[in-house]
Amino acid sequence: MLWQMGHRHTCGANEGPLRLKGALTLNDVVYICTDVYSQLEMYRRELGSRVTAELVKDARRGAMTEAVIMIDLTQLRNDTMDVHCPYTRPVQAKQGIRPRRVLIEVLMQLGGSDVTRMLPFTLDITFFSSSPTQNARAS
Repeated sequence: MLWQMGHRHTCGANEGPLRLKGALTLNDVVYICTDVYSQLEMYRRELGSRVTAELVKDARRGAMTEAVIMIDLTQLRNDTMDVHCPYTRPVQAKQGIRPRRVLIEVLMQLGGSDVTRMLPFTLDITFFSSSPTQNARAS
């Protein structure tokens, strides 16, 4: 799991965690990140094939993209989050070098409204092809 260094510039004290103006505490965000990460670990193989399929489809079109996995926190079923199919978005990248990171986005309900935010960590694409024990050793 990689923490985005640029996150410090976009998450200021005035805006609060995830730029939600105090709707969530830092403890809430850490809890969400930890819970989401455990769900991603549980479905890593399935998600890996879906992420790869999206990226390959884009590469064949000649598009330079990065993958995003959406986690829906508004529809919890049996303590399991709804993990949406990954999607891709255009990215500026060095010529010929494809991004290896996968961004994680959450959909949550705050004050009766749906809010979407990127979480402040990314995963290397190899996360989805490695086993949990291999990943733990690399950390």
